[in-house]
Amino acid sequence: NMIYEEMKRRNMKPAKKVYDKIFEYCEFFEERPNNLFEGWHNKRYLRQCYHNLEEKYDRGIIDNTEWKRIENKYQGLRGK
Repeated sequence: NMIYEEMKRRNMKPAKKVYDKIFEYCEFFEERPNNLFEGWHNKRYLRQCYHNLEEKYDRGIIDNTEWKRIENKYQGLRGK
């Protein structure tokens, strides 16, 4: 529910099937694992996410204010 609400807060319009898929995925775990993405979130993954969000910005799904926040955060993470 938190993921779905965050998507709506960002002016995204998630379909009901997206909510159902998120819920189905989360129900898979009895407990929230601490290391779900261990070894997966690396610089390559960060670049892929950035370009995915860039495409959403280009298509008008993400507004200019939100995109600037993403760019600033990405630039800060790249420097590390």
